[in-house]
Amino acid sequence: MDVMSWLESTIQFNTKLKHANPNLQLVQCICHSLQLCASKAVESLSRCLEFLVGRTYSWFSHSAQRQRKYKSLFRIMNNRQDPLQLVQLSNTRWLLLYKCCERVLGQWDELKLYFDLSKVSDRCYDAEILSNMYADPVNKLYLQFLTPVLQKFNKINKLFQLGSGNHLKMMDNLLMFFCS
Repeated sequence: MDVMSWLESTIQFNTKLKHANPNLQLVQCICHSLQLCASKAVESLSRCLEFLVGRTYSWFSHSAQRQRKYKSLFRIMNNRQDPLQLVQLSNTRWLLLYKCCERVLGQWDELKLYFDLSKVSDRCYDAEILSNMYADPVNKLYLQFLTPVLQKFNKINKLFQLGSGNHLKMMDNLLMFFCS
C-alpha cells in the first residue's frame, strides 16, 4: 500500500471514528504537529534561551569583522580549528531548533569569553547582555537539558518524513519518545 492509499484509508477510518466520538481530533501532518509541540515546549522554558540563541546568531551575521574576531579567538582556544557556523533560529524550518542549540552549546566557552571581551572592547549593550547570559550557568543547564530532547525529537520527525517507513515502528518510536 502506498502512502496516498494509506492516508485516504486513514481519513475514512477517522471519519467513522469521529462520527462515533465527536471529541476525536484528526492530526493531518504528524511532522507539523510534532514541530508545534516542540515549539510550545520550548516556549514553556525560559524566554531568554530563544533570545540567547537568536541574538548570538544575529551578533555575527551582520558583521564580518565580528566573525573574524570570533574565529581568531576560537582558533586560539581550539588548536587552530575553525568554529562551526552558528545557525539562524527559524519558526518555519523544521528541525533547526536542535542545530541552533547544539551549535551554541558546543561553543559555549568560546562564546562566553568572546562576549566577555566584547562588552569591554565594543562598549555595546547587546554584548553586555549576551556576556551576562553566557555567565549564567542556568542558561547553559537549560541548553544541556533541551539539546538531547530536541535530538530525539528530530529523529522521530525525520522518521515520519520518510513516508515509506514501517508504521508500527513509527508508532513504537513515538510512544517511546513520549514516555521518555
